[in-house]
Amino acid sequence: MARPLRVAIAGGLYHVTAHGNGRLWLFRNDPNRLQFLKIVGASAFKYGVIIHAFVLMTNHLHLLVETPLANLSQFMRKSLSDYGLYYNCCYRRRGSVFKSRYGSSMIQQDRYYLTVVRYLYYNPVKARLVKRPEEYRWSSLYYLLNRQLGEAVNWFKVDKVLELLGGRQGLVELMAVAGEELPCVYRAFIGDKEWADSIIAEHRSCLDEEISQGKEMRRGLFNVTSVMRLVARVYGVASNDILTGKSPAARKVCVYLLSKYTPLAADEIGEIFRMNKWAVFKTVHRLSAQQREMKVVERLKKKMS
Repeated sequence: MARPLRVAIAGGLYHVTAHGNGRLWLFRNDPNRLQFLKIVGASAFKYGVIIHAFVLMTNHLHLLVETPLANLSQFMRKSLSDYGLYYNCCYRRRGSVFKSRYGSSMIQQDRYYLTVVRYLYYNPVKARLVKRPEEYRWSSLYYLLNRQLGEAVNWFKVDKVLELLGGRQGLVELMAVAGEELPCVYRAFIGDKEWADSIIAEHRSCLDEEISQGKEMRRGLFNVTSVMRLVARVYGVASNDILTGKSPAARKVCVYLLSKYTPLAADEIGEIFRMNKWAVFKTVHRLSAQQREMKVVERLKKKMS
């Protein structure tokens, strides 16, 4: 399965999840949880990241991570690999402890920071481990309310996080209402679609059409009209000539680009050019074997990106 997009940005805030491989219990007991928190604290110090929240479940975990240096992957790789080594040594096992890569979603801070915090802290309630989120010991909420950090969590910046949440009273009011589902966009962002598109446009070098949801993410970068104008300009024809078929070469290239690099389905492209979806598939297949036209496609693709 294609990997989801990651966008590494200095100052970015991310909801990060990691699951046990094959539903493996990541934390069998309290010493396991304490060790993980020690490792996360050490990694956070090493890479200069800020942990805004954490929730350790049984077979997965949640982190709310801020990366002043755009180094989320380094931080997570260090944290998970160190815990994996500890876990395998502790239980005399081999193999991967965590399931594939960790998951991460960049957060629109100004609108959804509190929404994500509440969502994280209500996870133990949804799993029926406790009745109220503040009862669960292995989340940062417990330490925010009780201010009893201990050695394993002495790295957690209680005062800074409480300030962002509006103080202790603001936190209590926030947790009075159950957490709602998060507004996920492209499986890589938590926020408004317009905001996600602006991030993608600014950091478009991160995009790859082989990445899951990659074509859908490009919706905010260009549209059918812009692609058609671009092709028309390269071929020295009018956009209407592409639509009517007066310029067959330009028409084929336009169909190819729309099929490969936009979220449009074959039947949607067919409606634009008055052809059925099978004709679209055939056009794309035949063009891919024509070296001369594919060179033009590569030039146009670079301009589109």
